[in-house]
Amino acid sequence: AKDDIRAVADILRPIFDRTNGADGYISLEVSPLVANDTATTTREAFRLFEMVDRPNVMIKIPATDAGLPAIEEAIAGGVNINVTLIFSVEYYKRVTEAYIRGLERRLSKGQDVTQIASVASFFLSRIDSMVDQQLDSNIRAAQGRSLDRVAANRKLLGTAAIANAKLAYREFKNVFEGARFKQLREAGAQVQRPLWASTSTKNPAYPDTMYVDTLIGSHTVNTVPPETLVAFKDHGTVAATLEQDLDKAADTMDMLAEVGIDMALVTNNLLLDGVEKFTASYNALLEAIEGKRKMLKAGIIKRQSGVVGQYEPNVRETMDGMKDAPKQIWERNAAWWKPEPAHVEVINNRLGWLTIAVDGRIDRQRLHN
Repeated sequence: AKDDIRAVADILRPIFDRTNGADGYISLEVSPLVANDTATTTREAFRLFEMVDRPNVMIKIPATDAGLPAIEEAIAGGVNINVTLIFSVEYYKRVTEAYIRGLERRLSKGQDVTQIASVASFFLSRIDSMVDQQLDSNIRAAQGRSLDRVAANRKLLGTAAIANAKLAYREFKNVFEGARFKQLREAGAQVQRPLWASTSTKNPAYPDTMYVDTLIGSHTVNTVPPETLVAFKDHGTVAATLEQDLDKAADTMDMLAEVGIDMALVTNNLLLDGVEKFTASYNALLEAIEGKRKMLKAGIIKRQSGVVGQYEPNVRETMDGMKDAPKQIWERNAAWWKPEPAHVEVINNRLGWLTIAVDGRIDRQRLHN
């Protein structure tokens, strides 16, 4: 994992440098098995950050009650943090508090605050999935009894997550444009950017770009799944939509409460469920690795072998001749294929692809664009 994360961090490093540390990050997660253990989460955050040893890595810590103090400690210690599993605005307020307190502690000690980066990751589609289940239940219960109740619940389908995100963004602006953050901002501190996660649409009845179209605003990140990105490039709406209809977002939350949706309970259940799902996935990965290790150690899995009969000497000779194939190719040794001069000339001409990416024969910028 260390080598993989480092490799991706190095690939993203030009973006990190070009944006002065605003973008170009890769995230590595603290084990979800310690999500409810502040001390261990804190130690793991420092260990992972030091292990990867790249400025453009963020360590993921979930926004659990135990995770919040660890977030503050990590920020105070100079670790970039991606706060995950945020579902409620109330928990988001606690996340921003942990971030700011960590920065304030650094500033009070005369330490640099300009190189600390953090994002606060809101999970969106899961909110609508859970709320819609309750709304559908309300609709079924009201069928044949109250058309008004059916209509009141139906118009709220697919609205909770976006309304919740808009209210969170309003809180973001209040915090990071407010008086308390002013001193940190003047010292060069970065804002903790809201990150919209789980932005693929789970309900096929909804627009496939709804969690992108409606949440475009400054200082935000959207971890768009590939299929959603393709859809957005095809028919998405590029506009600053995040601050539109903020009053309606508050009204939506009021209407959800009126039909019996307890958003505090919903978001708390989603947090607990999120930790459980992360833990299950993590355990499944560990079990798969351990199972493979045991099989390899026991010799159950062996290399495939075959018998080629009378052709074996020729096959072995050919395979032995292929052992240094990469070396011969990169040395452009055309005679390795065929020694005849006419063939050597043709083969040499065909080896130009080896350096075409770097020898100036293609417009790399045009391809990049």
